[in-house]
Formats: sequence, C-alpha cells, structure tokens
Amino acid sequence: MPPACLSRSDSITFGDWFMRFQVPPDVLVEASAGGDSTVFSIDGSSDTARLRIGEGPFWTSWVDPSQFGPEQRIRQVREYKYQGLDVADIQVRRENGRRSRVIAMVGGTASYENAVEADAVFFDRIMNAICFADPFRIENSRLIKGPRPTNCRHYVVRPRGVEECIETIDRHIR
Repeated sequence: MPPACLSRSDSITFGDWFMRFQVPPDVLVEASAGGDSTVFSIDGSSDTARLRIGEGPFWTSWVDPSQFGPEQRIRQVREYKYQGLDVADIQVRRENGRRSRVIAMVGGTASYENAVEADAVFFDRIMNAICFADPFRIENSRLIKGPRPTNCRHYVVRPRGVEECIETIDRHIR
C-alpha cells in the first residue's frame, strides 16, 4: 500500500481528496474544478496521451472499461485497501506496444489510455509515487489550504500548491 503523504517544497503536490501526487516543479499540472469534483491533467511529451486525475465526494470516472477489462491480453491487476476502501490498480499493454493504466477508488481515479512507451513511463513515475491522505483531517482540508481562485474555471497548480487561474468563469484569460 502507498505511504501517507509528506509534502516537499521542491515539488508540485496536488489532490484534495484521498489520492495525492507530486511532480517536479517543471511539470505543467492543469486543473478544473466543478461543484463537487476536480480534474487534474498532465500531458505526455508526445501530445497523444494525457494523465487525468479526477476526484471528489461524488466523483464518477470517465475511464472506458473496455480499455481495462479482462479481454485485454496483457493485463496486471493489483488490489489493496486504504482505510477500508478498495483500491484497484490495473495496467494494460496492447499488442501494438501502447499502454493504459487506471488507479481507482471511491472518490477518485488516475488514468491514462493508449499511451506510447515514453509517455507511459512518465505517467507511471507519477502514479507510482501516489500517496494517500485523509481528506477529513483538518491539516488536509481546503480550510487550511485556502479557497480556490474566485470565479476560476481552469487553473494551473504551481509549487507549494499555489493555484494560478488561467481562465475565469466568464472566459477571460488572465
């Protein structure tokens, strides 16, 4: 099972629900927040695949189940628990060499689909460094982190968790 989360000042840490991730400061982490969920995304260098992390109390995944089902020929499944919640980590390699992966639990998913090898290796580094945090503990609360940028539709996560708005609800880009 992945460890508890420890923040580092030399990285971008993101995730407000159970799953947390850290990336080097030069990685662009885009995000958009809805009423009850947040979606973080990171593009691969090939611009053909994207790591997407969705979370929230009522989050339902956009993952295509056919990409990860038992009919896939080369498939690895790992299951474990975090605070009594089931976590599944499914990795698939297609005959054409492209890879897909999903980590899923109640309230969150992290996934990429149909990625070339270089992108999959990059995304796997991020996903393998997953850690878990209890969103109900006060130190993990948005109350401590502060509110998201006002009227922000789309933002970028910077080091130390600073959220910089790049598109407001009325669609003006700052």
